[in-house]
Amino acid sequence: MQEETQASFAEVKDDLENLRSDVDTNTRRITELEEEVDNAELFKGYFATTAEITDLQGTRGAFAWNGQSGTVWVYNADLLTWQDSFQPIPTEGSATYNQEPKMDGTASAGTSSEYARGNHVHPTDSSRAAASDLEAVSERVKAVEEKAAGTESAISGISRDIISLEEKVDSSV
Repeated sequence: MQEETQASFAEVKDDLENLRSDVDTNTRRITELEEEVDNAELFKGYFATTAEITDLQGTRGAFAWNGQSGTVWVYNADLLTWQDSFQPIPTEGSATYNQEPKMDGTASAGTSSEYARGNHVHPTDSSRAAASDLEAVSERVKAVEEKAAGTESAISGISRDIISLEEKVDSSV
């Protein structure tokens, strides 16, 4: 009986150590995620000029990427001004995407950390109609609609004639 209790105690002790390890791992991950969220909210964006950054409303800890200087600018809340940190804009995770653009798919912001060059060109989607084909179809649809409207008018007139005849028949009986 004592041996079973000791074995049970050892299992519980192991389980407790595993749980503590899991809690530590999750606590570290939560802290990392909180930092990512804080940074995401504080990142004001990529700006082409210093003037664009200095015109921004800043908050303590805010930062922006300056294309003109190639450096990260930070907001100094004590001085109420933006300042150059002289740190280069990070490029890790911002590699140029060298593959051809995809043609079809559902619109999506995507998850890739790579970016496309500004002069990239998407291929023509040959599975869809050209704009000129759509104009021709639109004209055909309009013609069918006009014909249908004329037919509807004719049917309406025939219906009135039938009702008129029925009324004459009813009144003569």
